[in-house]
Amino acid sequence: MRGNGDDKDATCFETHYGLRINSHDHSDRLAVTLYGLGEILAPDAGKKGYGSGLQLNWMVQTIAHNTVTINETTQYPQGDHNTVWVDPIPGRPPEGKLVFFHAGKKFKAIRAMSDKVYEGCVLDRTLILLNPFVIDIYRVSCDAESQIDWAWHGYGQAKSKRKLAQQGGSLSGRKGYMHLTNPAS
Repeated sequence: MRGNGDDKDATCFETHYGLRINSHDHSDRLAVTLYGLGEILAPDAGKKGYGSGLQLNWMVQTIAHNTVTINETTQYPQGDHNTVWVDPIPGRPPEGKLVFFHAGKKFKAIRAMSDKVYEGCVLDRTLILLNPFVIDIYRVSCDAESQIDWAWHGYGQAKSKRKLAQQGGSLSGRKGYMHLTNPAS
């Protein structure tokens, strides 16, 4: 989705919602990559390549993407497998569906949903582009109480008006989470 005009600095984004065909694709349904000011503002971690030692423990993990992770587990079919080459069960594709798409002059919007990547959970994401701003509405509902982590990866230093204390260590020892170090709260 791109802002109006041919401006190379225009705000635009891409989102992944469709069918995951094979193990070359990542478990990142409803993930977003954001561009603006002529740069990538919120990158997709999965575009680094297979030669990286981080492939299994970071790049294919849902937490490495700008989307939601449930209970520190990567989306189906990757889950907790110890290989990057995981294909879905035949007849049970891990997919999202396009619910709404609008490409008007005043605003652009897309809504996608998936109930196929976490058992008992529905992910529902709406992105609205009001150039140069993007409004991101992410709704998650699960049948059981769940830990929901909404990751947003960007370049630069995060700032807060609140005083945050560095906790040290990593968020957990799970794949992907082990690389999120020195959290603050």
